[in-house]
Amino acid sequence: MPLEKELFIKGERGQLEARILDKNPEKIGIICHPHPLYGGNMDNNVVYALKTALEESDYSTVRFNFGGVGRSEGHYGEGVGEVKDLLGVIKYCENEGFKNIVLAGYSFGAWVIVNSSSSTLSRHPLVLVSPPVGIYNFENLRVPKDVKCLIVAGTEDYICPLEKLGKWCAELPWKITLKKVHRCDHFFLGGEGEISKAMKNFLLTPDHI
Repeated sequence: MPLEKELFIKGERGQLEARILDKNPEKIGIICHPHPLYGGNMDNNVVYALKTALEESDYSTVRFNFGGVGRSEGHYGEGVGEVKDLLGVIKYCENEGFKNIVLAGYSFGAWVIVNSSSSTLSRHPLVLVSPPVGIYNFENLRVPKDVKCLIVAGTEDYICPLEKLGKWCAELPWKITLKKVHRCDHFFLGGEGEISKAMKNFLLTPDHI
């Protein structure tokens, strides 16, 4: 098993601290962490569960800290700056020759992915864990059609309430797979294995790309 390597990725707002695992030269998953102002970083338990699932599905992985987190330059960007950070990481992966890129994000990281751009979303499958529909505006987003997306949510999650999540999903012109994790709240303590299992099933389904 190859080991993760530390690196810094050049972004629009400065250098981003990242860790990459080179397992497959064709396929890579980019993982976005939860809210920087509430302790979110690339070492989060859900981020690690997503990384594990990608690796076990024969994907390379890159996880990174948004600007101002850890050793990443910059500061909290109120979502706008974090979108720029993500786009910089996507550009890095494309320049490295990865042809199949999956975007995976947890909570605030999921919101950043959805806001990244219509062109980005149309090119890459998405994995969104607990998108924070209960506290962030997910209405009137410019989203393309035919996006392949896995959404994972806990049944006890007040930040991603299932009723509101269901209404948002019903409005999307996407091919959505929804996985509910019973008896889990927003933090998924003890539910990490369910996240990994759902993601591996999604990645190994032939029509997800």
